[in-house]
Amino acid sequence: MKSGQPLELEYRLRGADGRYRWFLVRQSPVRDADGTICAWYGAAIDIDARRQAEAALQESEGRFRALADAAPALIWQFGTDGRLAYVNRRYAEVTGTTLDQLLPDGWRAGMHPDDLPYFLAAAGDALDDRAPFHLRLRVRAQDGQWRWFEVHFAPWFAPDGAYRGHVGIGIDISDGVQAEDALREADRRKDEFLAVLAHELRNPLAPISNAVEMLRCQDGKRKADRVMEMASRQVKHITRLVDDLMEVSRITRGKIELERQHVPLADILASAVETSRPALDGARHAFVQHLPDERLVLDADKVRLTQVFSNLLNNAAKYTDPGGRVELSARREGEREVVVAVRDSGIGIPADKLAQVFGMFAQVEEAGARSQGGLGIGLAMVQKLVEMHGGSVRAYSDGPGKGSEFVVRLPLVPAAVAVPARAEGPAVGARPLAGVRVLVVDDNRDAADSLCILLGSLGVDAHCAYAGEEALRRLPQLRPDVVVLDIGMPGMDGNEVARAIRAEAHNDGVRLIALTGWGQHGDRERTRASGFDHHLTKPVDLAALQRLLLESVRESQPAA
Repeated sequence: MKSGQPLELEYRLRGADGRYRWFLVRQSPVRDADGTICAWYGAAIDIDARRQAEAALQESEGRFRALADAAPALIWQFGTDGRLAYVNRRYAEVTGTTLDQLLPDGWRAGMHPDDLPYFLAAAGDALDDRAPFHLRLRVRAQDGQWRWFEVHFAPWFAPDGAYRGHVGIGIDISDGVQAEDALREADRRKDEFLAVLAHELRNPLAPISNAVEMLRCQDGKRKADRVMEMASRQVKHITRLVDDLMEVSRITRGKIELERQHVPLADILASAVETSRPALDGARHAFVQHLPDERLVLDADKVRLTQVFSNLLNNAAKYTDPGGRVELSARREGEREVVVAVRDSGIGIPADKLAQVFGMFAQVEEAGARSQGGLGIGLAMVQKLVEMHGGSVRAYSDGPGKGSEFVVRLPLVPAAVAVPARAEGPAVGARPLAGVRVLVVDDNRDAADSLCILLGSLGVDAHCAYAGEEALRRLPQLRPDVVVLDIGMPGMDGNEVARAIRAEAHNDGVRLIALTGWGQHGDRERTRASGFDHHLTKPVDLAALQRLLLESVRESQPAA
């Protein structure tokens, strides 16, 4: 009023209900002819509803920004001009940039150059058509790595229907993309493995098939010994492939227990060399050993570590051209570690394959390119067994054609506590099987009949049954010493038959041997729970079966 200027302000006035309401007051002076203010006039307008709406809008916007900043996703807004108008705090944190650096077009520098053109084209079409879209793209993170995001983009309209731009959200899916890539790689390796497996199985099946046809020829009997020897070799090869599959499955799942004892490293390496000598000599390789004179003792499972080093030596022999060089060396490193290396002059390993050679079903060479046999599981088994002994194994190579070296590190037993390995017990002497009565039960008639014939040639009184029910019917009359049971039979399977036999007290002296194609740890646990005494896998290891039959006869004989 002193200044004579018009007045406009907002204030609150308490009403009759005791609640304060917002009013807008406008007041202006009234002047007489000489300009002197003679009065004032004004009006107060109730704007409480407008102020409440503004407060609600402000609260809503604050809530949105708080939610957007707290969200783990990237959130942004493009204006109607196609320029970035808003990003949440997470966007800045992930990219390691400030909001000022991102707005309005700085965000483009952080998008993968291969994805930016596609995103700009899709975003431009969406802005023009007022339409949503989604895609995957890569954004550079603060650590310099490219992260994958699933981006969803949608138009934003005001309450009156006016287009205000597009809003977007990006969800980090890098872990999912990596998992997808790993699955695709695993699927590719699975396909390669199946192709290798088919190849490896067809190889021995071909000479077996040829052997059968040769026996059918007119002069087949004259060549029978040679043909049978050839077929026997190929059957053993197939058996080894299947056994390797089962073995590596058990080892990689931690389903085996090491039978540790204090054993000299020299004994383990000598056993490995003896196992691999045919492969080394067969390829005419120069084999050189550099072993220490001192006695180095490991706390180890001798059989498993022999398996490790024989596998490495066999690989060196296989992947080195005939007449090459293979070296086996060992040395103490410090007080508590020994380093064993197997080096060859063979085909070598490309640098990008070194990290993959210990993977399951890994093949350095493409299937069929330079096949040397095997399923690509040996090194996976080597790595797992070495790690179970508290050691490590690494592969080295200067590249294709420059040879390879596999270095195994294992902990040593301190000399002060090392004790000699336990002496192995004497082998059980051969005992005649004449008069031993065996019932062979298998729904595969050829398998049952051929095993009965084979046992009969050893003097066993062998009988066949082709179903579980038939075996139970014949059991009281035959009164066998041993029942050899297949597991996977229709009707009553082998486990059911075994439980039925064990349920009868008069069968207590009968020994039950499972002979089956199922050989994993869980299968053995089930046969043990069903009452089997032993579990063998097909094709039968005749020496193992003979040994079990002899043990059964010995156990059934009364003490002297």
